[in-house]
Amino acid sequence: MNQPRNSPAAVRAKPYSIKQNNVVDTREGALGPMAAPTGCLGPYIYTDVITFRYKRSVQDRQHMLTLAQNLDGVQIIGPYATEARAILQQCGQLDHASIPRGD
Repeated sequence: MNQPRNSPAAVRAKPYSIKQNNVVDTREGALGPMAAPTGCLGPYIYTDVITFRYKRSVQDRQHMLTLAQNLDGVQIIGPYATEARAILQQCGQLDHASIPRGD
């Protein structure tokens, strides 16, 4: 059963450790904020969900910013690796004081 892409279950990242920064997995069911949600139907939905996580979750946002700062040393794998790298590159270029917060 497909869940709406903005439902809590669809956008919630599974728990992860900041120590796992050397590999980012974009497959469904992977750990971390860059993992695709269950039932992800394509790159546009993937990008929307990851952007939503970035805006709404302090923990996910902090992890993404850490990844962005160390992007050269990070291996990104999975079906949405290109999209994940583009998102992290954008995170690394942001003026962090202007980041929209979902609080």
